[in-house]
Amino acid sequence: MMFLRLIIIASVVVLTIDLSGFIKSLKSFISLKLTKNKIDSNSFSIKPFDCSYCMTFWCGLLYTIVSGEFTLVNLLWVCLIPFFTDVIRQSLLLIKDTLNKLIDKYYELLIDKTR
Repeated sequence: MMFLRLIIIASVVVLTIDLSGFIKSLKSFISLKLTKNKIDSNSFSIKPFDCSYCMTFWCGLLYTIVSGEFTLVNLLWVCLIPFFTDVIRQSLLLIKDTLNKLIDKYYELLIDKTR
């Protein structure tokens, strides 16, 4: 069960950091605030907040400690799951692209039947 919860945490982190664009917006906001609206850049790092690998590790570690389930096996999962954040990202994009393709095909069928 802990494995599934850690996968869910990793998926949320990947969605937030890699796929949503939130981190780019945050870095632009920080850049504008620090330079008094003179420079709008997101070409700097605010680790661990812009690294899904790092955030997955730290969020997973924090979750296991706070939930009182810190064991050697759970620590192993916390260390292994971040290694697969790029696979999670690609899988989420594949699901999205597949659904978009299915919708496009359905739309084409629907349009062809109405003509």
